[in-house]
Amino acid sequence: MKSRMLLSAATIAIAFTAITPGAAQTTQTGASVVQSQNDQSAGTLAAQPVILPKGSHAIFKEHRVRKLPPLPPGPKGKSGGPNIAQSTATTTLKVSAPVAFRGISDGVGYKVDAAPSDTSGAIGSTQYVQWVNEAVQIFDRNGVSQYGPTLGRSLWKGFGGACEKNNDGDPIVQYDKIANRWILSQFAVADGPPFFECIAVSLTDDATGSYFRYGYGFDAFNDYPKFGVWFDGYYVTFNMFDSDDNPIGSKICGVPKDKMLTGAAAPMQCFDVPEFGLLPADVDGNTPPPAGAPEILLAMTTNGLNLWKLHVDWNDATKSTLTGPTKIAVAPFTAACPNSSCVPQKGTPAKLDAMGDRLMYRLAYRNFGDHDSLVVTHSIDVAGSKGSALRWYEVRNPLATPTLAQQATYVPGTSGRFIGSAAMDKKGNLLVGYTASSSSMFPSIMFAGRDAGDPIGKLSKELLAVAGTKSQADVDRWGDYASMSIDPTDDCTFWFTTEVMEKNRKAWQTSIVHTKFTNCS
Repeated sequence: MKSRMLLSAATIAIAFTAITPGAAQTTQTGASVVQSQNDQSAGTLAAQPVILPKGSHAIFKEHRVRKLPPLPPGPKGKSGGPNIAQSTATTTLKVSAPVAFRGISDGVGYKVDAAPSDTSGAIGSTQYVQWVNEAVQIFDRNGVSQYGPTLGRSLWKGFGGACEKNNDGDPIVQYDKIANRWILSQFAVADGPPFFECIAVSLTDDATGSYFRYGYGFDAFNDYPKFGVWFDGYYVTFNMFDSDDNPIGSKICGVPKDKMLTGAAAPMQCFDVPEFGLLPADVDGNTPPPAGAPEILLAMTTNGLNLWKLHVDWNDATKSTLTGPTKIAVAPFTAACPNSSCVPQKGTPAKLDAMGDRLMYRLAYRNFGDHDSLVVTHSIDVAGSKGSALRWYEVRNPLATPTLAQQATYVPGTSGRFIGSAAMDKKGNLLVGYTASSSSMFPSIMFAGRDAGDPIGKLSKELLAVAGTKSQADVDRWGDYASMSIDPTDDCTFWFTTEVMEKNRKAWQTSIVHTKFTNCS
């Protein structure tokens, strides 16, 4: 989500518990179809003139940022369950020293004119691509810029319509490790309806090159789009709002990969559900899901996770199916910051929003051969002054009978933790990147994780990756999401990008950090 510049203002988890489908599980048959506007770019992205934001620094007013409806309350008197709070961490994180370089940042060849940053990025075979509100930049692996930053609409020059005209953000960067292509997207909603999702797919693994370009229109506002790369398609979810900004549910869609990789018309198939905040599974590693496997989707529910399976028949939308939800019970929780911003910062009474009303991007999927796993995080309420704690899960065998292999709430020390993103490498090592902040610490980028052989449900001591040197007093939204991706060249190295603040800068900065476990090579 984004804001537009306006006026100044100020313990161990339940391990391997089998889950059975709940009575509410249903199967929808027959997807709605959204036709594509599509073409191929006339030239390479790098040949386009750089376009930078205009305007002056000011405090930001949120633009079409919508909180999700609260989760229904759990059954009264039924709030037992395991104590999974990890209040101490004694294991050292067994990773190489983090290497960081500056991403798109205010006052460094760029003038921030929107907040929050909506930081998204991914590592490819030779490049790292980062996209924030409102610009995209391409780096080599050493952090040297190859192109940009430039407004994201540069990708759609000559395409026409809202995708070329508007630059509305909510960007996502993905690298398809199977096809070696980039998928870059943002929405164009300022003139809606129709509201558009704009998707560009590279012709090669060079992000500075040419793209096949697509636009998909919706009658309702398609907020907070999130993408997952699967073997047969690219999948995207939206939180949908009507013309009066009333929440109306989620839209779950798939687009055919084979069509998009050739620039052909690629009709999008969609299902609607009343729940909100779904994430599509996104493949890590070199082993794809089993042939014919449906796409998996996950969302928070009261003291649980809801799982859906989407099978798209690319030849006949009437045969496509969406099955779910299957509820996976987890330890009871209350979403962080349910009513107001709650994470303290150093040197200011202003607090930050932990975005506790949804799972945090990505929903990382990996097929290990003998089992497959999903890992994901979200922010939950915690007693005391911390404001927010990091809750994380590993769900195994999601394509059959899902089992909750690990869960924990990470709460050592005095800091609040929020806006996390998690993934596993080929050895099964888990790393979580996130922001930590307290009344005695500026918001900073942290890592915690576990070697595959460490105790179940326990993370290491946290490791400082990038120290913040300033608090954000003017806007309570922080990042809105972050992104952890796995290097396709070694399937070991974690690349993480998120927001940070630096003294002497007027608005947010971003960093790109990479590291890997010492047992992975």
